[in-house]
Amino acid sequence: MAINLQKGQKVSLEKKSPAGLGEILVNLNWNSRPVKQGFLSGLFGGNQGIDLDLGCLYELKDGRKGTVQALGNAFGSLTQPPFISLDGDDRTGAAAAGENLRINGNKTNKMCGLVLFENLNDQTFSVEKIVQFYPGHEALDKAFNWGLRWKAGRK
Repeated sequence: MAINLQKGQKVSLEKKSPAGLGEILVNLNWNSRPVKQGFLSGLFGGNQGIDLDLGCLYELKDGRKGTVQALGNAFGSLTQPPFISLDGDDRTGAAAAGENLRINGNKTNKMCGLVLFENLNDQTFSVEKIVQFYPGHEALDKAFNWGLRWKAGRK
């Protein structure tokens, strides 16, 4: 479900299943506009473009605090703390997708399926990026119908 927020609008996200909220995507997309050049614009920096940046401050349940932002290459991670990742820095407004902040709404799911490889006919293989989170090995197995038998083990 997509929600387009306007300035000052607030939306509540409620977890309605044990699986969590899923991935939350925050997008900043903007159009670059030509900057008006006045008589003294060069003197006062008027010929400089505008760079909007997407980022966030976070606090984890264990009290750790930090930021995810392009400044300082603090792009975060979706699969380990802070479970928030920034995909890049659009400095000109030219990137069609803008800047995207992804938030893993399934922090309690510690197992991540990243890529699915399939043998289609012994000559051709397919590779699919999935990035889906599960509470453990058995749940991942069930999601892809592998049918493995699970029993407790130890190292």
